[in-house]
Amino acid sequence: MKRHYPQQYMAALLTSILDSSAKVAEYIAECREMGIQLLPPDVNASGANFTVEGQNIRYGLVAIKGIGWGAIDSLVQERTANGPFQSFEDFCRRMSGKELNRRAIENLIKAGAFDSMGYKRRALLEVAGSVLDSIAQSVRDNISGQLDLFGDFDDTGEKAPAIIPIPDVQEFSPMEKMAMEKETTGLYLSGHPMDAYRDAVRRIGAVPIGAVMGDFASEDGPQRFQDNQMITVAGVVASARTRTTKNNTLMSYIQLEDDTGSMELMAFQRALDSGGAYVKDNAALLVKGRISLRDEKEPQLMVETIRPLSDANAPGEKLPPPKQAKLWVKLPSEADPELERIRLILTMFPGTQQMIIYCEREKKRIGANCLIHEGLVAELEERLGKENVVVK
Repeated sequence: MKRHYPQQYMAALLTSILDSSAKVAEYIAECREMGIQLLPPDVNASGANFTVEGQNIRYGLVAIKGIGWGAIDSLVQERTANGPFQSFEDFCRRMSGKELNRRAIENLIKAGAFDSMGYKRRALLEVAGSVLDSIAQSVRDNISGQLDLFGDFDDTGEKAPAIIPIPDVQEFSPMEKMAMEKETTGLYLSGHPMDAYRDAVRRIGAVPIGAVMGDFASEDGPQRFQDNQMITVAGVVASARTRTTKNNTLMSYIQLEDDTGSMELMAFQRALDSGGAYVKDNAALLVKGRISLRDEKEPQLMVETIRPLSDANAPGEKLPPPKQAKLWVKLPSEADPELERIRLILTMFPGTQQMIIYCEREKKRIGANCLIHEGLVAELEERLGKENVVVK
């Protein structure tokens, strides 16, 4: 069946494993190899599940977070009964009161479900609340009978909601759009953050993550890779969490994924001292480490070095030496009570990277050692303001 009807087979397969983003990503990669394109969700084209559209597969609405079966059934029934939605406002008006709340509509926007209408996602997110509020108010007015003699009425004699203009704003960057797609569907739809680095990854010889995981999952046992083997992988950070070890040092569990699969990395203090500042959600990284097989778990990578993948995009076979990032913090004066609080915060982020505290009144710099970690930067930004905290 797969050989004769690849689209139907893959659509059914994708629908059957919707609860596993990792599996969905794996089969989407297989679709690409077969020449089958995955089309983004669309309020005028998508059904609940993955469906065949021409030679391609259309993303199912049920895979978008925050949208239940009741809302999807209502959407499909409304579209079937009264035709395609003509505009964003038409969609909101026709779907008003049908189990589709504001969060669900925002997730549809973020996933690209209105892109085919020619809208920019940023513009729709800016006006979505106003459009929904206007429609809700018109419904309340019609129900209560509080009709304005000089108000606007539609063909049914009911008061029509105020028309909210769609602003002409700059669209999100491709990376921002992909991040929103990942947030709302668990997948990158309009592209992949690794797309811009494919030539560099190939030049460096980084191993596809799916090749590593698939080799160890093979029924015949691993053929290409083995425990303790040093490899280099490239991917984007899906998640990261840091904890303190018994020795009072830091370690991070990092989930790294490329467009073939995902793998858990374990990074200890030494690797974090030099590369921890680069570990952020959706950041593209180049990581060198040793394969680790423990307790019948899936293979992990014990990290030796972490580098931003942008370092690898320059022509040439060798990467430039790693930059020693510094954390700059500005305070009004040395007497500011935040200085002591900063010293306390630093005890939770021990490391060998450099922080420089600039005291504006005295024109003085105070140095300190730390691990430049996303958690540290976020804490300082919250206390001092983003304009006073810079990593460079």
